[in-house]
Amino acid sequence: MRIRSWVLAVSVLLSIIGFNSCSNGNGSTNSGTGFLWVATKGDQLVSSFTVDLSDGAVSSVRSSVDSGLNPSQLALTPDGATLVVANVDDNCGTAQAPSYCDRIRAFPINQADGRIGTAASPIQITANAFSAPQGMKVGLAIDPSGKFLFVTHEGNSGPIGSSGTVEGTISVFTISGTTLAPVGTPVLTTQLGDPTGTGPVAAVATTTPNVGGFLYVANQFSSTVSEYSYDTTGTLTFVTNYSVAANPSALAFSREVANTNRDNFLFVSNAGSNQVSVFSACVVATLNCGGATGVLSPISGSPFPAPTGPGPILVDPTFDWVYVIEQSSFQVSQYAFAPATGALSALSPAAISTGAGPVGGGITRDGNWMFVANSGASNLSAFEVGATGKLGPANTSTVLLANQPSAILVR
Repeated sequence: MRIRSWVLAVSVLLSIIGFNSCSNGNGSTNSGTGFLWVATKGDQLVSSFTVDLSDGAVSSVRSSVDSGLNPSQLALTPDGATLVVANVDDNCGTAQAPSYCDRIRAFPINQADGRIGTAASPIQITANAFSAPQGMKVGLAIDPSGKFLFVTHEGNSGPIGSSGTVEGTISVFTISGTTLAPVGTPVLTTQLGDPTGTGPVAAVATTTPNVGGFLYVANQFSSTVSEYSYDTTGTLTFVTNYSVAANPSALAFSREVANTNRDNFLFVSNAGSNQVSVFSACVVATLNCGGATGVLSPISGSPFPAPTGPGPILVDPTFDWVYVIEQSSFQVSQYAFAPATGALSALSPAAISTGAGPVGGGITRDGNWMFVANSGASNLSAFEVGATGKLGPANTSTVLLANQPSAILVR
């Protein structure tokens, strides 16, 4: 069945006419090749595709590998050489006595064409096994140096220490090719000194040369963002919690601009309140930050409205545009970002529709093409980024997939 599903996906993709726009949305004339990888839970595969950066055309490279059960998140090392896949409710028992756990797998990537190689042995990130699937969320973050992988495990809500409560954890791994070596064991957030940070669902990391860096974790049940520092070995130390609006679900940093004193800002989607919180983040020395202290300060006007069920945040890598995938309303909200203040201003129109059940998305490195994976529609929505940041459907606005995409990564 997997082979037939893969063939169907390739056949559909090859039958789609490529994007034919004559110019890129941001007015540039970039050429070259981008890549995207899509995990599909219906057939338990991860597949690779190329993107023609001159016109946005998507092509399959006929490279799909077994992802394991229920692939839910993807992360790529900065050098593009290793793809990490998180699996929720993977079967870590036997056919006769199934039990469920959450795992990660690391795959080598051919950087010339994006092809996926054979994964290293899967690593279990939960110490407990269940008699039935639990559906807990797993988050992945790789620090900008490519040295560490951070894995958050949501756990479930309930009084810490009570019967039936599975407390959230953070696991840390060093990365060497596809070899992931644990730094200690999965650590309960309370063991790190965080008394309220239950429900860690997403994370983002920064790096300070020769020191370590900072890890920020969104805690869904306590409506906080936890700040941790980590040293050169990857050992975490809890610093403090910051209150955000209800039920944070995703994090992202503003784009970096090399050789400037440009400030850094952290965006937080709050699914429970339909808002996006924005913090000034002292993660490097800038005009407003004397040094890398890791301190977050809410900006004026935060939180900002985001219509319905804000989830993954996409930051244009080249221009000051920010996009939020609205998972409840099947839209992408679009904002202009003010790098001097961190403020978000809704564009007009404020949103554009995706397919049913958007789970994630990404923007090509030239900032011109966005792709959103839609689980309910089994397709990708393809958008061109306009000169003023507004999204518009690409000439071929939908790329069909065979089996329910559950995660996407664009490079």
